[in-house]
Amino acid sequence: MIIGIVAAVFYSLKRKLAHFVFAMKVLHISAISISAISVFLVENEILVYIVGACLPLLFLLVYKGYFNGKEHQNRSSWGVFYFAAVFFVLLLAFPEQPKNIFYPLIVLALADGMATLLGYFFGKHPLSFSNEPKSWEGSIAFFISTWVCFQLIPQIPGMVDPGFHSIWALLIVCAFLTVVEAISVKGRDNIWVSLGVLYWMLIDTTSIDGFSFLIVLGIAVITFFTFKMKWLTPDGAVAAAIMGCVLLISPQPKWVIPALVFFVVGSSISFFPGKEIKQGHEPRSSFQVFCNGGVSTFFMALLFITSDFVFLIAGIAALATSMSDTTSSEIGVRYGKKTYNIYTFRSVSAGLSGGISAVGTIAGIAILALYSLIPFAIIGEFNLKVYLIIVSSGLFGNIMDSYLGALFQIKYRSPSSAQWSDYPGKSAGQESRGYPIITNDVVNLLSTILASLLGVFLYNVL
Repeated sequence: MIIGIVAAVFYSLKRKLAHFVFAMKVLHISAISISAISVFLVENEILVYIVGACLPLLFLLVYKGYFNGKEHQNRSSWGVFYFAAVFFVLLLAFPEQPKNIFYPLIVLALADGMATLLGYFFGKHPLSFSNEPKSWEGSIAFFISTWVCFQLIPQIPGMVDPGFHSIWALLIVCAFLTVVEAISVKGRDNIWVSLGVLYWMLIDTTSIDGFSFLIVLGIAVITFFTFKMKWLTPDGAVAAAIMGCVLLISPQPKWVIPALVFFVVGSSISFFPGKEIKQGHEPRSSFQVFCNGGVSTFFMALLFITSDFVFLIAGIAALATSMSDTTSSEIGVRYGKKTYNIYTFRSVSAGLSGGISAVGTIAGIAILALYSLIPFAIIGEFNLKVYLIIVSSGLFGNIMDSYLGALFQIKYRSPSSAQWSDYPGKSAGQESRGYPIITNDVVNLLSTILASLLGVFLYNVL
């Protein structure tokens, strides 16, 4: 059936019988809806083989540009492949739980499809925090469509209950998913919307009430304040709000404290007197927010789903790495005497990624030792082994941040300067070294991932 729909869509486009966006969204809604319903009609094992076999073909078709269009600036529509990949992963993860496959797909099909259609053809008020042309009209359509999916589909005979028994839970989940869709770009909403639906279905939402809604409003006010203070860009503020909701509207909201301490202390250090890191006061974008806090939030989400203590260690290790690295960089630049490349030990300019100083290193270790005590203050019980695991993982992450920055991060040097910089200047003919894809934000992301994985490893072997 899906093949027939694809053929009909391409025929209509070739004959110019339909608008490109309309035709592609008809395909989107139809194909994903059929996929969602198929989990109740076809054995899981058969679907795994079918979707798995289609993945390489879809990858090739997208790579070759068969789903491109002028309305999308001729960019590759990777969302088609992302959907199939998510479908495949869900089939593998929940072979006996079709509900956990159906709802992520049906919300993606109907809500995301309607948001694009109404936003593209009727949207008059653009969203200021999106890097793609999205509108308030499209987001409202997404919210209403998501509500319909969760509220009306369970009323159909034979369908399953989504599990949201509180009107407040349903309101928060719909609003959360709407914001996730609005901030997602380049087809990645096919990933994040699906995983967002799955997350809220897997955690316990019975405790969500009217007070939870007030908390969400408080998060919105705080993130708006950070935007007005120019700490975050509009999309950065939205990203911070998303992570705040994951941590606060959860079975264990107390674990927002380590993230809050990191944000407050890290932001405060950047205002210390002395020399400043170049571009240190520029507002953080959504990508930067996720690179610094996304890994920790991911593992905390796994903690809320599974209640496995190892994910708490991984999450705290990621934040400890970011806290230690931020302190080392800011204090080292302001009060360090000399800065050396961690790999070559040659003198470099203060603030350059891969550079370390005695003052910065000591400050980073000191704040790491103090910060790693926070989870025990929350729990009310100290565990030396866990403490040493967190400290070791955070220190490893900080060191790896410097090594990755020294060896692989892209750096620039203008013809008139002998010093390298992490950021490109305005002059022409700049020299560069390192890999363009490895920016300071990517290094932060990789170092927190490595720290978290080390924490998981040490906890399981010691």
